[in-house]
Amino acid sequence: MITRPLAIAGVALSVFCLSGLADEPSPDIADRLSAFVVLVDGHLAAALDSVKEAATVPSVKSGDWEKMKGTLAAVRVRCGESAAWFAEPDGSYYTVEKGLTDQNLSDRSYFPGLMAGEAVAGPLVVSKSTGHKSVIVAAPVRRDDRVIGAVGASIFLDSLSRTLRDEMAIPENMIFFALDTDGRTTLNHVPERVFLDPRDQNDPSMTAATEEMLARKEGVVEYEFQGVRRKVQYTRSPLTGWICAVGLLEK
Repeated sequence: MITRPLAIAGVALSVFCLSGLADEPSPDIADRLSAFVVLVDGHLAAALDSVKEAATVPSVKSGDWEKMKGTLAAVRVRCGESAAWFAEPDGSYYTVEKGLTDQNLSDRSYFPGLMAGEAVAGPLVVSKSTGHKSVIVAAPVRRDDRVIGAVGASIFLDSLSRTLRDEMAIPENMIFFALDTDGRTTLNHVPERVFLDPRDQNDPSMTAATEEMLARKEGVVEYEFQGVRRKVQYTRSPLTGWICAVGLLEK
């Protein structure tokens, strides 16, 4: 996904060793959960650093797409499977792949804050330019003490899920997922489940578990999905506020 967090991944992987399912999640599950949070936040923090750095480059501060598109192409490389973009104050925007698009970002919930000078990390969108389910990282571009646009990356969540699955090298009886503060799936060991709300699966135990995770900062929940009992430990990401969870399937 992103090259910069790989050192973090190496540290995280060094603590992985699977143990059996006990009455409560084992210390191994706690270690894996900590590693999961470090990896997720590491990827997104590195992407945010990339867009913040790009926002200070003279070619980007010029506001001229032809001058800046090489820098934006580098941002996309650093952010992995994503769309890198530059937005004008009116919401019109350019992407590395398409140049000036026929879409507009002014209706995005994060856009007013971005144009007010605030960096963002964590909003979920379906990309207008690619159709991918994505998480946004973006930074304002300032010139002469005023915001003249913004640099951003729309990171594809299915791709990030696959990257995390590979980095964590999870066994078949292990699961991981993350939920945003509204309960929508942001990451999942099965990438096709991204953006699903667990409460829409018509399983009372899953609904109850989701509500408990949304209401608390951390803990342990059990629920059933597809006929299999699952026990997971969860905590919140310091960067995004997402609920990150790791657990085992009961036999």
